[in-house]
Amino acid sequence: MRSSVVLLLLVTALVGCGGNPTPVGTRVDDIADKLGPDFELAPDAFSPDAVNFMIVGDWGRNGFFNQRNVGRAMGVTAAEIGARFTISTGDNFYTAGVQSIDDPKWDRSFEDIYDAPSLQSRWYAVLGNHDWQGDYTAQINYTEVSDRWFLPARYYTEIIAVDDTTEALFVYLDTTPLSEREPNARKYERTEDWNPDRQIEWLDATLAASEAEWKIVVGHHPIYVGSVRYENNPRLIEDLVPILERHGAQVYFAGHDHNLQHLRPEGSPVDYLISGAGSLTRGVVPTENTLFALRVSGYMAASLTRDALYVHAFDEDGRRVYATNIPRRRLDTHSDREISDETDLSDPEIRRDLEAATTDDGPRPGGSPSAERRAGCASSGPARRRPAGTASVRRPCTPAGRSTSPPGGWACRTRHTPPAAPPPSAATVGAASGARPAPPTRRRSGRGAGRPSE
Repeated sequence: MRSSVVLLLLVTALVGCGGNPTPVGTRVDDIADKLGPDFELAPDAFSPDAVNFMIVGDWGRNGFFNQRNVGRAMGVTAAEIGARFTISTGDNFYTAGVQSIDDPKWDRSFEDIYDAPSLQSRWYAVLGNHDWQGDYTAQINYTEVSDRWFLPARYYTEIIAVDDTTEALFVYLDTTPLSEREPNARKYERTEDWNPDRQIEWLDATLAASEAEWKIVVGHHPIYVGSVRYENNPRLIEDLVPILERHGAQVYFAGHDHNLQHLRPEGSPVDYLISGAGSLTRGVVPTENTLFALRVSGYMAASLTRDALYVHAFDEDGRRVYATNIPRRRLDTHSDREISDETDLSDPEIRRDLEAATTDDGPRPGGSPSAERRAGCASSGPARRRPAGTASVRRPCTPAGRSTSPPGGWACRTRHTPPAAPPPSAATVGAASGARPAPPTRRRSGRGAGRPSE
């Protein structure tokens, strides 16, 4: 009897892991209609001049539960778009992280799965809750022996040149302490560096000090979500959303929920994307914030330009299931104040709001925004001209307000231009293809290729 029950549960799990590829959400249909045979990319999306990259999360299952299929499809898409790096949104190794840099999971779940030549560039990783159940410092230490794995601390930053006048600040967080707040010593192996308040202060100071035109934040836990298991995270809404909006962040990437989603609360200047479908999947439900949600194993690909971030979602077979573009500035979210025919336009604050809503540069420097103003209105400051092809400049890796690196995390302020990418194949970027790539050369743990310059 017991064996029959176990067999039934196993069959249910295997059937469920494929998911039901039906998108949900009140605003999906208009997007889905554009993904037919006549769908056309924006002229600058996924061009060789854009910063093209991959996003995948919740993947480390020794190749099982569709992980190997997803990795194979990622290799095809990465080659088509000329991906310059990959972002991992956490839960890199199930079910309890890794124990050392020699843990066999490095080969079974990472090196031997994502072995396509197009995936040998840098992998920017964050820690997930399952990574905390192992020795998370092993994932940090692996940075020193790998040519592509990059997790220099629990939380860190990277600055990337988009073009001669545009920079993007990527902020990588460790959201397990932020989401759970109190450490659970019985659940997590090491909690001595938990300290969520210090990380929140660091995030606030880091975004405030940045003059980058793009501010993209990555964490494992979603802030908003439509899931059969999770709800919106009240701690992250309270602690992170005001900081993201106050300092003009445009995007928050997450994983944790095992599906693909795009959410944005009405009037929010921040788009929230979930790419946590690297292996096993979980059901989705529509919410008032849902733009797109799909239970299917898969990943995302993104193309960053001066004025927009293009994000496409793909299933385990490399079929594009969603596409969206996120503008650098949303003209409809500069202010919460209503401006009508009866508005007193002699009020300087109102005039600034009106000007911000009709220009692409936001309010003029020197203004004193009122308490009601949405924080995303703040000017990003004058553009700093710098040749896009200049050599990398390594800045000291220091935390905000400290002269030495704390145990928990630091800001690795590296500025670099990702390596030039080959032109993508004809206008079939992300198109469905039944063909599988030839098996690439196998690489052993800690030995990738083509790591970007520092």
